[in-house]
Amino acid sequence: MPIPVFYMSQMNALVQSFSSMRHEMSQISGQWAYQPKTEPQDALDAYHGVHRLNKHTVKKSFTGAPKMTPENTQKLYSDFPNLYRGKDKSPEESPMSFGFQCSDGWFSLIWKLSSDIEKNAAREGIDPQSGKWPEAVQVKQKFGALRFYLDNSTEELARLISEAAEESGKICEICGNPGVLISDSRRYVRTLCSAHARGVKAP
Repeated sequence: MPIPVFYMSQMNALVQSFSSMRHEMSQISGQWAYQPKTEPQDALDAYHGVHRLNKHTVKKSFTGAPKMTPENTQKLYSDFPNLYRGKDKSPEESPMSFGFQCSDGWFSLIWKLSSDIEKNAAREGIDPQSGKWPEAVQVKQKFGALRFYLDNSTEELARLISEAAEESGKICEICGNPGVLISDSRRYVRTLCSAHARGVKAP
């Protein structure tokens, strides 16, 4: 008996979803930007020790798209104008025009990463006013960790981004205190401290 088309499409969608999570890479401006490897959700939970919340314990920490405050956003723009030059481009040209799509708890982490990227570029003798200077294309939170997409990247810069992404999984995205990966009933994941995830005690 043939499998109904409806069920086939559902199965294909699941396979594609798991495949996308397992090999998450994004091609931006003709270059591959680093993103940490992720697994289907059950494996991700087992590996990282994700704490789960049911629908009765979820606070507003899980509602709405995260976004950095204008004050911290402007601080990063003014301290690293060449790295974040995409802020003045159209959304079609650079998602950086949307700002930093994560909360303020990661401000210090992003500031340090930005500084390290520019110091590395300066050591390589790259002109800050040239098109070869590293350009942040998008900065956001996804699957509870920092995602930093960079144009004009190098192996060394990819390493710095990788280290920052790993570190973000230990820092509360909201306040900057030590945190752990927290998952709500919808399997939406963020890195939070115990104060921002009611009912979950941080290790």
